[in-house]
Amino acid sequence: MHHLVEENGITTRELGKILGVDHSVAARILKGERNITVEHAKSLGARFKMDPQVFLGLK
Repeated sequence: MHHLVEENGITTRELGKILGVDHSVAARILKGERNITVEHAKSLGARFKMDPQVFLGLK
């Protein structure tokens, strides 16, 4: 996920909006300090046009 965020020039504030969380939570997710939820994976999948399972490590 970190690579996609960097590659697309997405800030932690923008990522927070995509995930529906505060930017500080988004930053913790990027650092690996917090896991993403199924809902986060769905939001990321929609934004990046990818299978949400990729973000959950299932694919």
